[in-house]
Amino acid sequence: DFDREIKVVVLGNGGVGKTSMIRRFCKGIFTDEYKKTIGVDFLEKAQFVDALQEEVRFMLWDTGQYGVLLNCAVGHNVRR
Repeated sequence: DFDREIKVVVLGNGGVGKTSMIRRFCKGIFTDEYKKTIGVDFLEKAQFVDALQEEVRFMLWDTGQYGVLLNCAVGHNVRR
């Protein structure tokens, strides 16, 4: 059980490394193979944070292309 939980939603254009960054942080692995994220992926990691002197749970949401999500969410209500 954790006293602190940090939730992070990672947004950005497709192919920029959102999934690679999250996997590197959570699992310590890196692959240069590109696989498109469809929808949303979720990873978490517990890590001791020296500045807080406690274990923190990081919950990371890996989104598909931000532009696609933004267009779906706001549609034609955005001025261009």
